[in-house]
Amino acid sequence: MKTTKYLVLGLMALLLLACSKTEEPIEALEAQLLKNTYTTMEMDMVAAINAYRASLGLNSVQLLDIASTQAAAHNDHMISHQETCHHFFHQRKHNIESHTSAAAVVENVAFAYRNAESAVAAWIKSPEHQKALVGDYNFVGIAANANADGRFYYTNIMVKK
Repeated sequence: MKTTKYLVLGLMALLLLACSKTEEPIEALEAQLLKNTYTTMEMDMVAAINAYRASLGLNSVQLLDIASTQAAAHNDHMISHQETCHHFFHQRKHNIESHTSAAAVVENVAFAYRNAESAVAAWIKSPEHQKALVGDYNFVGIAANANADGRFYYTNIMVKK
């Protein structure tokens, strides 16, 4: 009987220690994984998008770290598969929507442009990509990552919250 009592007390102590708040909440851990620093090229891309939107009388878009995190992960995917694609867009869209209550999410990708401005210029010339740039969006996720040859992959995610 005494052994059972100590066993129960030991299990309870273990349970209390396991459930104690010594670890950070999941949200805090996720926030640490968010992209929150941007390269000059990425900031140039946001500036080019906002300049184009302003030329049309549209609002500027603000950086959204969760969307940039998704964009960077997609660039990693494109680099590892050596292709420009929209694979798994529905998953990126879902991740952004579930963390931000976004009403709309669209994506543009590009490869091998020498700088951010030329990638944005190419999107502007393409009707489908241009439509994404000028839509009713107020946030943007951006990533520009180079492959081993130094050629850049770009992902731009526009978000309406």
